[in-house]
Amino acid sequence: MKAQNGFTLVELMVTLAVAIILLAVSVPLFRSMVSNNALVAQTNAIVTALNLARSEAVKRGAGVAVCPKATAAVADTDCGSNANWTNGWHVFTDAGTGGDFDGGDVVLRHWEPLPSGASLTTAAASIRFEADGSAGTVERTFQVAYAGTKGAQDRCVRVLASGVIRMHPITDTATCP
Repeated sequence: MKAQNGFTLVELMVTLAVAIILLAVSVPLFRSMVSNNALVAQTNAIVTALNLARSEAVKRGAGVAVCPKATAAVADTDCGSNANWTNGWHVFTDAGTGGDFDGGDVVLRHWEPLPSGASLTTAAASIRFEADGSAGTVERTFQVAYAGTKGAQDRCVRVLASGVIRMHPITDTATCP
């Protein structure tokens, strides 16, 4: 008898069935992992902007502010008129006192608009760090969420009046005020 080479039809069908089962289980988990990583990336983006503004304020000995962009255009230097941060945000020197971008201010860095599915919720139309690193007299909070995340994945970024920036996940016991 001649030696048999290759797979039998039964072996091929069993292999395909196992592969389909593995894909059916892993694809939803992969999507969840991608969403969770995107949430962490967006949280890191706002924390980076706040840390940059605080460090630049101390370094320059003058106010530096962060505000939402009015439009999604890269060249847009205007601050949005409300607390809508989905168009991205600017970090800029703030010669005035209101956290508004005006003639004497310089944009230090801007961030792109949030990707589809991401949200950044806050009541703050801007936040200004003083030369001593403080952030005024009121605590500011930013809630970052991303559609498709599993479990308690939303993040809360808190800027204390002292200028200290803290981040924590939002759970049943830890909320974002």
